[in-house]
Amino acid sequence: MNLYRLGYAESTILFMYYLTNIINVMTMEDPLIEAYHWLIPHLYYSSGFYDKTFEKTDIDTNTNEIISIHHWISLHKKNSMRMFNSECFQLYLKTILKILHKCDTLDLNLYNYNNELDNYKEGFIAFFNSKNIFGYSYCKMNELLLRDDIQNTLYSFILNKNILIINPMSELMKNQYDSGNLHKISTSFPIVNSIITYKMPYTFYNNGPDHSIHETVKKINEDINHLSFDCAIISAGAYSCLIAHHIDNMNKPTLIIGSHLLYLFGIITGRSKACQFTFPNEEYWLNVPEEYKPKSYKNIEGGCYW
Repeated sequence: MNLYRLGYAESTILFMYYLTNIINVMTMEDPLIEAYHWLIPHLYYSSGFYDKTFEKTDIDTNTNEIISIHHWISLHKKNSMRMFNSECFQLYLKTILKILHKCDTLDLNLYNYNNELDNYKEGFIAFFNSKNIFGYSYCKMNELLLRDDIQNTLYSFILNKNILIINPMSELMKNQYDSGNLHKISTSFPIVNSIITYKMPYTFYNNGPDHSIHETVKKINEDINHLSFDCAIISAGAYSCLIAHHIDNMNKPTLIIGSHLLYLFGIITGRSKACQFTFPNEEYWLNVPEEYKPKSYKNIEGGCYW
């Protein structure tokens, strides 16, 4: 079983690509598409995608502080177009589309600025061959965190398995399980055989160890080849689908689940605090230690992931 949940930025950018490059009903210059242009540098800035063909100043566009979409477009449209059309970005989008056609269940989440685009959403969903597709519309973050289907899917996925967790804070999640805290938070949390961790690097602000995300993911996949596990949970931003594709080729189930994976493992983040959640048996929950926070993390969506 492979279940992939894409975040709003990736889902919406793929929708843009579908409209402009697959069914060709619009161009990137179309006013309906321009409203989404800010998501392109956002992916470079805060999702881990990187391509050193571009300078940091090319992508440092203050997407966290957009006051007016039209004002932002007037300043940054040229750069966002260059990023979208770059060889690295196009390869990324084509690779993800190829991967998504193979997954069993696909959870897409689209920003909903323009009702005029609604007529194309059903076609976009039908474009994929997944057996099940759900969640392809806007929902509030506190509703997302409370969705029982996500928790139930995770619980059944990891029951009695040797699981690999791929995330920058995977060690914290393993510690929460090994310490017994998760079962003190919720007695329904499943028993697993073992947890193997892979600590993802942070490559925000278009900054990574190689020339691009494609080179880095090759090294990550080589590391994964040497690990022994039954199934993998991936929460790694822009890397998630690329890694999932590799693990799928290893004939092992994969689950992409986004940043709320931390919440399901008893870890408190800025996002769960902002949603004013109450945490059952709060003494067993864990706040993210400083050493797990990247430099200038508060500039990345207000630090919500930490």
